[in-house]
Amino acid sequence: MHFHLTLVLTSKLWLKSIGASVTLLLAALCLTHPGQAKNLTNADILILHSYHYGYKWTDDIAKGLDQTLSRSRVPLSLHVEYMDTKRVVTPNYDKDLAAFYQKKYQGITFELIICSDNNAVQFMKTLGRVIFPDTPVVFCGFNFLRKKDLNDLKRFTGVNE
Repeated sequence: MHFHLTLVLTSKLWLKSIGASVTLLLAALCLTHPGQAKNLTNADILILHSYHYGYKWTDDIAKGLDQTLSRSRVPLSLHVEYMDTKRVVTPNYDKDLAAFYQKKYQGITFELIICSDNNAVQFMKTLGRVIFPDTPVVFCGFNFLRKKDLNDLKRFTGVNE
């Protein structure tokens, strides 16, 4: 599947914007299979949270994603990862996560990866691109997004916090 994604920058209503971005991408999945939406196999989507379950920020994002994705007309198979980067700050942790994700998800081709907050986006920008090449990425909650942060972010779209 090929998607052309553009960056959406906004400081308000980011959750609605991320929901709209995800909804548009899911609609694009339907359009690539015209007339066959009912016969689609599950679209694998990876949700990559920077922080941990129980952290209010992450839980609020997860709730918004659940509400949006539950309305999809495309059958979805969601894979959710919590990077836990607020509590784990050991050297090479990102490389350990990359090795784990590569092994865990070998053989799965994701239609979309959703990242919440800076650490997940940074992971996808570097190590994640090796593991999941050319997979479209939608992000939310990026703090202080600057134009230079967008360099080399092909197939990324999202909203600034």
